[in-house]
Amino acid sequence: MSAVVVVQVGQCGNQLGAVLWSLLRRHCEGGPGEGTRGNVFYSSGGKARAVLVDSEPKVLQQIIAQDSFGQFRSDNVVADQSGRGNNWAMGYFGPQLAKAPSKAAGKAP
Repeated sequence: MSAVVVVQVGQCGNQLGAVLWSLLRRHCEGGPGEGTRGNVFYSSGGKARAVLVDSEPKVLQQIIAQDSFGQFRSDNVVADQSGRGNNWAMGYFGPQLAKAPSKAAGKAP
């Protein structure tokens, strides 16, 4: 069986990803984990196959708080404590988040 892992990066990527997952939840017949389309996007436990990455936790906390279905695993949420403050160089060279998404993607069921 093949699977799709969605990697959402940054404020825009995570906000668009949140909309994507709400549409997928409605679109997958029988709910997550059931039916052919649901198995591609959701693990057998009904969790979204997604990695959420941002340099500050604010947007990710909002997405998790609005997730009434509990579809995101906390292990797959990667955030730094300090934002980039529109500083391109800080975002580009920030070493803290460089390897974390690939580790989280490897854990995604």
